[in-house]
Amino acid sequence: MDIERRVRINRVMKTPTEIERGLMDLKRLPKDAGALFCMKETRRHVFWMKNTYVSLDLIFLDEVFRVVGTLTGAIPHDETPLQVDTPSKYIIEIKSGYVDAHDIQVGNIIRPKYNPIKKSTKKRRTPRAKNGPL
Repeated sequence: MDIERRVRINRVMKTPTEIERGLMDLKRLPKDAGALFCMKETRRHVFWMKNTYVSLDLIFLDEVFRVVGTLTGAIPHDETPLQVDTPSKYIIEIKSGYVDAHDIQVGNIIRPKYNPIKKSTKKRRTPRAKNGPL
């Protein structure tokens, strides 16, 4: 019996530009939220950590969202190619430590739950001098 796991996704990468850019230049990532990469074809996909500031875990999934491989603790800014030996259709990038903390294993079924990052609607207040205007 396959174990199902829910993974919160706050970004979905579909276009070639989104996929190529990934999580580059992102300085912070919520603890339990990641990005889902929707690839055009099933094959061995290669990732790297160029311009990525946050250590990541990668979860490689087949067409039915079954885990076919994982990589943990990808090192920020490392340009070493990251891949697994089994072809995948979807890949989740998530903050490092997630795979171990949630016991994600090959054969598990992942049910992504999309929960986009909400941008604050609060207006920033302009700071005032302590003694009022001059």
